Amino acid sequence: MQVGIIGAGVMGRVHAQALGQIAGVAVAAVGARQPGPAAAELARTHGAELLGVAELLARPDIDAVVIATPTDSHLELVRAAA
Repeated sequence: MQVGIIGAGVMGRVHAQALGQIAGVAVAAVGARQPGPAAAELARTHGAELLGVAELLARPDIDAVVIATPTDSHLELVRAAA
């Protein structure tokens, strides 16, 4: 299963670490509205691609998305992911 993570803060890192421990699951992409050093580091650590949010959501090879952003942005991102 290929997973994308949107958000590279504490929760993004926690989810990425947990996903990395599940057989058959890979963090394939990290998405950020404005990719910065934290997102780049998270992607590098997990061998994932760093993308903008729209790019991540448009990838047909992403099976699931973890939304690890501040709570007030969840609705918009869930709608976009759906």
